[in-house]
Amino acid sequence: MSRLNLILLSVAIIAAGALYVWKGKPGIADQPFDARAAELAERQATDLSPDELLTLLQVRAVDFPEDAEPHYYIGVILRETGRPEDADRAFRSALRRDQTHVPSLVALADLMVQMENGDIRPGVAQLYHRAWSLDSEQVRAGFMAGLPMFRAGSANDARAHWEKVANGLAEDDPRQAMLTALISAAEAETENQPG
Repeated sequence: MSRLNLILLSVAIIAAGALYVWKGKPGIADQPFDARAAELAERQATDLSPDELLTLLQVRAVDFPEDAEPHYYIGVILRETGRPEDADRAFRSALRRDQTHVPSLVALADLMVQMENGDIRPGVAQLYHRAWSLDSEQVRAGFMAGLPMFRAGSANDARAHWEKVANGLAEDDPRQAMLTALISAAEAETENQPG
């Protein structure tokens, strides 16, 4: 190791030590994980940081290994904190525990669309379709399931699918208006495409 590298390493070690004394808590003993999780569980959820919420959710996932919910919420936090690949794994983990967990189906599909810059691949459309099939009130998922057909030029097939989505709602359901707006936006997008 050269003299310059040795000096730089020494400076880095001294700076790290100074930073730890200034920002860290050198006088406090390590806190076991269980004790830390118990302390977090006593606090209001609104007062917890994303990392603290993740800790509580991970404890719940261990305590209830067959429950999809903690994995779903872990995925939500990871997505919101800019960790899409980890969020993807969490949503898939939720679906391994419950293939019919509608929030995870929709969240995974939305995340995949986001990661593909708006492209809805066939597998993603299937996720949306499954979510809508399980819960007909998932109007946006039903719409998204038909959007790839529409974009691919099968407008009649897409409209037939969207009609099924609409038929699952009462006439005065406000989601009827939402579905109409989504269809109008898709039509406008197609009309504005060059070519």
